[in-house]
Amino acid sequence: MKRTALALAIALGTAAAAHAAPTAAPAAPAASSTAKPPETWNLAQLYPTDAAWEAARTKVEGELPKLKALQGTLGASAKSLLAGLDQISAVDREAARLFTYAQLKGDEDTKVTENEARRGLASSLMTQLGTAVSWEDSEIAGIGKDRIEQYIAAEPGLARHAYRLRSTLRKAAHVLPADQEAIVAAAQDPLSHASRIYSLLANADLPWPKVTVRGKTVTLDQETYVTLRTDTDPKVREQVFKAFWPVFKAYSRTIGAVYETHLRGEVFNARAITIGIVVESAFIALVVAAQSRRGCSRPIRAEADVP
Repeated sequence: MKRTALALAIALGTAAAAHAAPTAAPAAPAASSTAKPPETWNLAQLYPTDAAWEAARTKVEGELPKLKALQGTLGASAKSLLAGLDQISAVDREAARLFTYAQLKGDEDTKVTENEARRGLASSLMTQLGTAVSWEDSEIAGIGKDRIEQYIAAEPGLARHAYRLRSTLRKAAHVLPADQEAIVAAAQDPLSHASRIYSLLANADLPWPKVTVRGKTVTLDQETYVTLRTDTDPKVREQVFKAFWPVFKAYSRTIGAVYETHLRGEVFNARAITIGIVVESAFIALVVAAQSRRGCSRPIRAEADVP
């Protein structure tokens, strides 16, 4: 699975859990829009400050060459396999935390430039991580099912990685050689930019209209539209529908071009990684997003036993 898909699943699940116990939002920075919501998630549970986030990101970057150096060592013994997977998993966890913080911090106000820059750094880090361990699946597949099962039986610590190992072996026919996996992993950062462009356009830059409902004037952005489209008054629902969608229509050519670029990236992944794995990664993200919308307080985990 692409590590960005796993990180997205974690981020969406964390957001759902955080909504269950919101805390007061910090004072808006000078560059922030005036539409800041009164409540938001408490990201201090991940990193107390933006400076702490940056320090953790720098530390993870420093660990990546060590992960690359593990290539060729996993099959030596059960203990080597455990040590290598534990090391990869530890960096994976921290990278996912960094990605989650950056995504949710950016969601607080999409017009804050520093937040968008942090999102870019987090996305780039996930790509670097994916490239550093792009050899992992092909090496596990090369060890083979029989030896992997022997290692799991001999080393109790491998129980926490058993699902990951068996899942990789199950998809071994679709795993590319290590050098080709590295190319695919490195491509994920530029391929993700279409989604980022759309997110900025739709959540920060589109000129949303103002509407007056029951004497109160509000900006009809996406969040407000979702709320008012469920209003009990059908005239209000019709009013916001007619005011909201012409904004998208005015930018249909730009949005269409961005969507085409996104689809081209998905086609590339489908051909390079094989369609089954692409669909599986997309399905995980969709399931977690659906659970987030239902307000579930426990995130789905993309891998059942990621330590």
